[in-house]
This record gives sequence, structure tokens and C-alpha cells, in this order.
Amino acid sequence: MMRSKNLAIILSFVLLASVLSAHGSAISSLGEGQTSLVSTPIRFPIITKSVEAKAREVEIASAQNMKELRPQEKEVVSYHKGENLAAVSLYLANKYQAPDAINVVGGVRNSGSSTQNDVVIQFFLEDPHGGGTQIGSDVVISSLSPGSTVYNWVTWSGFTGSSHIYFVVDPYDSLAEENEGDNADSLAIGMVDDVPWVWQEINGFCNYAGLAMLFNFYGADHNVYEAVEFACCPHSMLYLDDWLALYAGWRVSQSASDYEFAGLIRNLAVDMQVKESWPSYLAELKTKINAGIPFVTSVDPYYLPQDDWDLLRVYDVHSGHAAVVVGYTDSSVILQNRGDNVVVGLDSFRAAVESTLGASYLLISYTPTGPMPSDEVMFLETLDKSIDRLWGYSSAYDSLWAQIFDVFGAPSFASLKQDMTPEIFQVVFNDAMASAGGNLAEALDILALRCDLWGCQICWEGSACYYGTLSYPEAAALSDLSAQLSSVGEDLWTAHAEMLGAIYDAGGNLSVAEPYLSQMASDLDQ
Repeated sequence: MMRSKNLAIILSFVLLASVLSAHGSAISSLGEGQTSLVSTPIRFPIITKSVEAKAREVEIASAQNMKELRPQEKEVVSYHKGENLAAVSLYLANKYQAPDAINVVGGVRNSGSSTQNDVVIQFFLEDPHGGGTQIGSDVVISSLSPGSTVYNWVTWSGFTGSSHIYFVVDPYDSLAEENEGDNADSLAIGMVDDVPWVWQEINGFCNYAGLAMLFNFYGADHNVYEAVEFACCPHSMLYLDDWLALYAGWRVSQSASDYEFAGLIRNLAVDMQVKESWPSYLAELKTKINAGIPFVTSVDPYYLPQDDWDLLRVYDVHSGHAAVVVGYTDSSVILQNRGDNVVVGLDSFRAAVESTLGASYLLISYTPTGPMPSDEVMFLETLDKSIDRLWGYSSAYDSLWAQIFDVFGAPSFASLKQDMTPEIFQVVFNDAMASAGGNLAEALDILALRCDLWGCQICWEGSACYYGTLSYPEAAALSDLSAQLSSVGEDLWTAHAEMLGAIYDAGGNLSVAEPYLSQMASDLDQ
């Protein structure tokens, strides 16, 4: 499998949502180097589960210091020998009470012998004894019985960089305790606030949605289609000597040179790294977040906590997904998803990074080299490259693709037309049957996976809509061409699907395929 050594195909995905759960053989039939192209359904509501509390005994302040926190603000109201309140845990959790916010959760335990009433807890950004700022207001626990532990939280946002969060129990020293030294806990944290959310809209577009989030963080205003267009993505037609393998742009324009070009036209310098190990990856993650730099990484969503990935766990299917990292703590990593900060336990996140069908330990980030140009300037810079790709000039593609593919752009259609013969289809059908162990239904599913024209059609629909909003004559021409490609792509995909259905109804008799092959060859002539 091409993973970290082949940057050119990281994060490339196939639209397999309808068949992943039932046809493992179809996935394996893609062959070495293509199994990294498997994607998953993403159109489910996301409800992130809260992270479970993990007790951490951390002494960060002496009893004398804790007594002097704010003694003038509240009188001491009770003294009980043998009593004790302890800060037992501090962590972040998802409650979705506010966009771009995190719930800071603290756990307090009454390890004494008496019920304590009106117990006050506070949260601070930085050490409260060194000028730290209180997060939210005082939280009051009305009653805490002996031996019990209660968790409360405040919602926090608006911070970028590295710091510590402090959790303080009984800050006014209302209770004389045997051990005043366990009244506080702290948590190291790094955050990048205000990373705009961009919805991917179409399965397979997760990477460009993630890139759009980074671009918008630095001042652009792009949806996922514009992020794709400005990378010349829909015009990345390549032909592979495998029947009906005409790859759409989102399958191709995700190589190192494309990331560089996407940043160049925005006055952003790309930093694309694939680390060799988890420790080096985690260290770089913290370095970037501490510097206020969000980044895109590749994960296996099987290990992410959101409920919309439950289907993967039910069918034990692993995949690849692009996620934007915006923070970390001692025990978690924070992702931006649907406008909310998603807290993922560190062990789960490590499993997601190491098991992805993309590149493990991948980090893609950008830093500004100048002001963000206008969309007009960016479009004009991409126009020439788009036209060169449509003409089929291999120099307009990443150099790695020239080593793999022979035909590019519009000439791809002529090459593809040559495949629309019963003789070639017989060879492809026999190969699919062998991969499916002689099962006709599974073989036809494999052939359906090999037809990527639907993916092309989706990209070109987006192109037609986007170019139609622009006033340049060249843009209008591209809009018309994209609309034609979209229409033809849909016709081809429909004919292909109908052909597979006819073959199934005929019990595998391939003579029924000939009229459909002729129709597809005619469509390609357009």
C-alpha cells in the first residue's frame, strides 16, 4: 500500500458508501496501492460523546498559598477537623453548549466524614497566584455528601497558544481541611481558536474541506467547491489501462505539488510532513498548535468518538478521513468538526492516525507569506493550469502521475472509448469474477466500483455552478464545458449501471452488454 512514502496519493478517496459494509472482497479487489482510496459515508448527524473522567492527583499549590487566594472576598463559615475536599480530575469534554467552545470539567471529592454544602469551585487560565484569569464564574455545589464525587464545568473559548488550566476547590478557604494541598489540579493545553468550519458536502471532499478551513483561517472566504476549483481539481482527467478508470480531479489533485500550488496562489507557504513515529508526530502536533497553526491530518474515523462513525464499527470497516486539528491536552487531541471542538482521547486519536488508509503521521499546514489575494487574482492564476490540464498536457500534473499514467485530459476520453468493446469487457468481467470467487453479484459490485464516472460528474457539476457565477469569458466557456461533461458523465454512469443490471438478469450472459457498450462509446465521442 502506498502510504507515507507516496505523498502524491495521500488522502485520496473513492465513493464506496453504498457497498462498504457488505463487500469486503470488492474492497480487496482494488489491489495493492488502491486500497488507500477507500472512503466512508459521512452524511450522518454528529453527536460527540463526552470524554470519561480520569482521576489525576496533581499537587500544584501549598496549603498556605491556597488559603491566600482570595481571603478577603468571603468569610470562613465552617471548621471541621478530619474533613477534606480534593480536586480529583480535570479534563475537557464535548457538551456543545457554544460553537468553538470547550467544556472544562473538574471533579471534586468529599473524602471527609460530613456533608459539605455550598462548595465553591473555580477554573483559571494560568496560575491563579500568578495573574491567571478566571474562566467563567464561581460554580457552587449545593451539597456534597461524604465519599461522593461531583463533576462540574464551565464553557471556555477565545484562547490561542499553549497554557495551563487550573481547577481550584474551596478557593475562599471556607473549610479547614487536614490536607489543603490537594485542593487544586492543572491541565496543560494548546488551542487554536476561531478556525472556521467548512462542510465537505460530498463524500471524498473531506480533504479539500479541511484545506478550505485552513485557507479561511488565514483570510480567504472559500467553500469546498472554490477550494477544489482553485486547485484545478475537476480538470484532472487521467486514463489508466483499467476499464472505466477515468479518474476525477478529487482523486488526483491531492499531491505535494497541488498543495504547494493551492498555497502559492493564496500567499501561503505549505508545510507538508509525514513523520516516522508517533512520538515525533505528537511533538510536531504540539509545536504547531502552540504556535497557533492548525493543520490537516489523516485519520481512520473508526476510532473517532462521533456516533456517525458507529456504522464502521458495526461492520468492522476501516477507512481514511481528513480532519483538522485545533488543540491538545495532556490526555486528548481536539478536532474542529461541524463548528464544534471535538475532544478525542489520546489513545483513540493515536489509533486513528496509525490505522488510517491515508498516510500515517501526516501534517499539512500553511503559514502566510503575504496578504490574501482577491478571488479574481486567484482565479486568473489557476485558469491557465486548468486549460492545460483539459488539453492533456502532462506537465500540468504532478510529476509522479506522469510515471503512472500515459494519457491526460480530453485525450483520456478517446482512450476510454477504445475500452468499450465486448472483447475488453470480457477480460475485465473474468477478472472481477475471479476476485469474487465466482459470485456473480459480488463481481458486478466490483465492476460498479471501477466505474468512477459518477465521481467525475459530481465534480463537473460543481465546476459548472461555480464558473457560472463568474463574469470572465473564459469562465463562461469552462462553465459550458463542465456542464457538458456533467451531462455526459451522468449518461455514462447510468448506461453502465443498467448494463450491470442486465447482465445480472441474464445470469452472467455477456451478450446483453454489447448495446450498452456501444452507447457508452457513442457518449464518449461527444
